[in-house]
Amino acid sequence: MRSVRLEPELESRLEEAVHVSGRSASDVIRDGIRLRVDQVLSGRMRGSLARRWKKYIGRLSLGGDARKMDEQYATPLNAKHRRASTQWLRDNRKPRRKRP
Repeated sequence: MRSVRLEPELESRLEEAVHVSGRSASDVIRDGIRLRVDQVLSGRMRGSLARRWKKYIGRLSLGGDARKMDEQYATPLNAKHRRASTQWLRDNRKPRRKRP
């Protein structure tokens, strides 16, 4: 058997979870510990996401200077989006009412 001290805020959240779930505090605590232990152990076995992707991060080459990415991709996409938005506004604009 183990004993654990809880901060007042966590204690009140535990009481709320017990009330909402209709289960005992011990069951809620055991489930919480089980979930966290599974997360920690599965992360340890697989390795962190950054470690698993380390060989790929920063190594993608699109055949050009990274500083020119904005010119090559972002600027044309922004222009295309602007044209599409403008066309949508034209197509969906409500007719203006004439003022008396």
